[in-house]
Amino acid sequence: GGISGLTLAYYLQKEVTGLDISLFEKAPNVGGWIQTDIEKGLLFEKGPRGCRPRGSGLSTLSLIEDLNLHKEVITASSSSKQRYIYSENKLQALPKHPLKFLFSSWNQYLPSILREWLKKSHASQDETIYSFFSRRFGEKFTYTFIDPLVLGIYGGDIKKLSMQACFPKVFQWEREYGSVLKGLIAASKRKIKLTPFQERFQHTPLFSFKQGMQTLPQSLLRSFKHTLDLQLQQEARVLEFNQSQAQVHTQNGMQTYDWVFSTLSLNTLASLLTNYPKLRSYVPSLYYKSINIFACSFSNKVLHRNGFGYLIPSKETSPALGMVWDSQVFPQQQEDKKATRLSLLFKDSISLNEIPSTAQSILNNHLGIKPQIDETRLYQAKKAIPQFPVGFLNTLNQLQTHIKDENYPLSVVGQAVSGVSVNDCIDYSKRLAYSWSREILPGLLQKYNQRRTLNSINV
Repeated sequence: GGISGLTLAYYLQKEVTGLDISLFEKAPNVGGWIQTDIEKGLLFEKGPRGCRPRGSGLSTLSLIEDLNLHKEVITASSSSKQRYIYSENKLQALPKHPLKFLFSSWNQYLPSILREWLKKSHASQDETIYSFFSRRFGEKFTYTFIDPLVLGIYGGDIKKLSMQACFPKVFQWEREYGSVLKGLIAASKRKIKLTPFQERFQHTPLFSFKQGMQTLPQSLLRSFKHTLDLQLQQEARVLEFNQSQAQVHTQNGMQTYDWVFSTLSLNTLASLLTNYPKLRSYVPSLYYKSINIFACSFSNKVLHRNGFGYLIPSKETSPALGMVWDSQVFPQQQEDKKATRLSLLFKDSISLNEIPSTAQSILNNHLGIKPQIDETRLYQAKKAIPQFPVGFLNTLNQLQTHIKDENYPLSVVGQAVSGVSVNDCIDYSKRLAYSWSREILPGLLQKYNQRRTLNSINV
């Protein structure tokens, strides 16, 4: 019932008329990590707070067009293009343009960037993010820029995470062009045909919705009307295969389907396959990071800078990952234009009880904010972000190959396969619906004597 499952169900029904789909969701509502909290005129995101309009974001914009949500979309303010890093006990603004980089304090890293162009390619199968960037740009550059970036996306350690899994495009640029910079330039020159709606958003850093990100999963759900068998608060506990069909066991019994699409975490999927030790052995075991969010508001403007917010490098040994200045990023999402909304992101190493006082200290020390906080919210996204180790994609490919070779009626979808962003999940699910309907469905129809109503499930 997260964004991957909802998008997959939506495009499967678009591709195949009359397809019966059951959607199982353990929680009482759909959306997964996309949840918006609106109370007392304040809007805070419990999970993702926006989408980028480029790359896989084009698929998200295409979905928005399909759902006729044009009037609900909002763009981030122009000031949110300014980002900061908190380093050496102060906020340091990142250059918004390459030319500004030349005339800023960051120009000390210019030699590292220019040398990357000339460095030979290292055709490794995979390596850590730290290894890749320190090899291409140097260790100091990596700790200053890449480390906080990775913390902001994955909340993880650059010395443990897979470069190929976390940044597949950048990884491929070196292999294809011999240089990250050369690959970046080549990618920027590539022309993609856009719809007028997609074109409108190409100059904004981020977009969201007037009523928050939850608008997207809720709109997807409404689009099904009565064509989707939605089973809320139904937890899949056992998955079995019998005579080319799949049997899903929940707390309320067993149901049989012709195909299963699993958007579960890989660890949860493995727990369902207790009767299939060989298949289970192919499922990669992943560690998932939790993220704590302390959201707060002030009745007046307390920020003395403009921007999106800032990230905190590991070397600062802070319990916080960074901060998003919500009221500056999407001012359209609040009734009182004088109010300030902030979200502090914390590592899972700090206890929930410590967060409020720690947050107040960070607001004071980092931003000089001393006024009393008017409203606070504390959210915890438990085991929300997969941590991909080196070699993960190879292990995942082995799983996919084994499923195909053994003819299991199963497709593995979700964050671990598509990527962690909302855009990646939507893009992958859309492409899977297209390929499944053309490559798998014809064989199922033939096998079942051209029976036109097939049962499908997303768990």
